Amino acid sequence: MAAIAQGALLAVQGFGALATQLSEDASISSGAMSVLQGNYGRYVTIPGVTVQPTATTASILAGITTARTLVAATVAEAEVAASDLSMTTATALVIAIVDLAEALRAAAPNPADQIRLMTALSDYYPTPPVSSATIGQTIAAVETETAAVCRRAALVSLARACSAYTPTSYDDAMSLRTQVADLIDAEMIVAADAGDNDAYASLRSLRTAVITDLTARGADLPKLVMVTTKIPIPALTLAYRLYGDATRCDDLMQRADPICPLWMPTSLVALSS
Repeated sequence: MAAIAQGALLAVQGFGALATQLSEDASISSGAMSVLQGNYGRYVTIPGVTVQPTATTASILAGITTARTLVAATVAEAEVAASDLSMTTATALVIAIVDLAEALRAAAPNPADQIRLMTALSDYYPTPPVSSATIGQTIAAVETETAAVCRRAALVSLARACSAYTPTSYDDAMSLRTQVADLIDAEMIVAADAGDNDAYASLRSLRTAVITDLTARGADLPKLVMVTTKIPIPALTLAYRLYGDATRCDDLMQRADPICPLWMPTSLVALSS
């Protein structure tokens, strides 16, 4: 039992350390500001993000601080569950791991940041120490299996982040669909190699749900096209020329990231309509 607990604890500690590191990502704060009302520039305004009318800078920063505290608390809970399996059931450990992944997702108000964080968290593959002793092999096996539970919890949170994300184009939706499907595919192979039929079936259902959702929501979105001009022109002019709507210049600036919006690149990717 001690060897099993040690293997589980090693996996949870590594997973918790990664989650803590990701929760301190500076881009979470900047991305969170995208829910504020008003135009705060192309470095903050993010297409597809739902504005929160009552949000303020202070409330957003306070929420991020609270979320990071929650991540630290769930890390501690998971470590306690892993270190004393004689008193804590395996189900409680799984619940603690799922709560940890969800706590990290909640730390990022912006769904795009959630997807980035959950993608990184789902790539957790610890390297257990190699040992010829039976106890060492047991510890390594438990650590490997517990790490698999951690990755699968992250993939579930990633799927939830995808459902909250608003694709900006057909290409964006299809790219995200491929990205997430590939991650789930990799974990399905791990489950299949381990003979874990239940996990394989669950992951397959998760993959189907994500693909179906993103395919449906992306089907009617405009595709990306290459736009070229003979000379650099202002973003407002280009937006009106392409769409008959100068207010869509923000989207063009997000995609082209010009040095100055008065001189847009002569070649850039834009929405077809």
